[in-house]
Amino acid sequence: QDLGTEIHVAGPPPMLSRLANDKLWFGDVAQRLLGSGATPEKRAAYSASALTRHVAELAQKHARLVVKLPDSAGSAGNFIVVARDVRGLSPGLLKDRLLKKLSLAGCESRFPMLVEVWDANVVANPSVQMWIPRIAEGPPVIEGIFEQALSGDRAAFAGAAPAHLPQHVETALCQDAFRLATLFQKLGYFGRCSFDTVVTGEHGTADTVHWIECNARWGGVSVPMTLVNRLTLKGRMPHYVIVQSESSGFSPLPFSKALQEFSDLALSPDIQTGVLFLSPNLIEAGLGTHFVAFGRDQKRASASAKAVLQRLQASD
Repeated sequence: QDLGTEIHVAGPPPMLSRLANDKLWFGDVAQRLLGSGATPEKRAAYSASALTRHVAELAQKHARLVVKLPDSAGSAGNFIVVARDVRGLSPGLLKDRLLKKLSLAGCESRFPMLVEVWDANVVANPSVQMWIPRIAEGPPVIEGIFEQALSGDRAAFAGAAPAHLPQHVETALCQDAFRLATLFQKLGYFGRCSFDTVVTGEHGTADTVHWIECNARWGGVSVPMTLVNRLTLKGRMPHYVIVQSESSGFSPLPFSKALQEFSDLALSPDIQTGVLFLSPNLIEAGLGTHFVAFGRDQKRASASAKAVLQRLQASD
């Protein structure tokens, strides 16, 4: 308005974006559209007493639970509950323990909270990357399926690489992601969207897909993925690994110096080898790093990513 010109945003309406990012809303939609087994068992707690009751009941049947702040990004506000540590506690003692964990997670007065069964026998953590156009421009597009790298007790996002899954799992992911995205499109959603899942199975076999959450935004995978898709020649898609480390594990480093330090890993003209750094502010502030490492095959791309992290740590 101040500039007197229109600004177009490639994103959904704010209210729909908030709903899609809400893990409780998304879980309900996934169950209603895909079936009751589409998500792990989960419950909404609208008070500390309800949270205590749900944790106590679910801990009798499952080994681990996770308590989540439904509208948080990534793992913010998450904490794990190990069932054997809480079974047999009195309601009062369990409530005190949960309130302490909520306080440490920074969400002691935030309700509702989500109590979810933590899946066992996990064999993969795929994320389906979608582009949802306006209805008049065609159906939703699946632009990639990525295996996520998770770190820490809260399973925080740490990076990703193009997934290599059994055909039946990939087919199931694509079919259900398309159904979810089509529903979102009919609700008025427009823009980037991704769906995080967990694949479980006995003895390492991939049998069951659980839909965990929706990321109604551009993020740590979609931005570099889109950049790679736009820059690479058709039919010459590279092997690459996305690394996102947001921690104080590295000393602050001017970005110009970082480019000099890693000049031997400069991105090749054909975008098949080398390293592409993103988010320079993380490196300059010493808050971590965000980059894409390329290689002639997936093994060499992973090795390149590890080498960058090792050299950043060695520079401390």
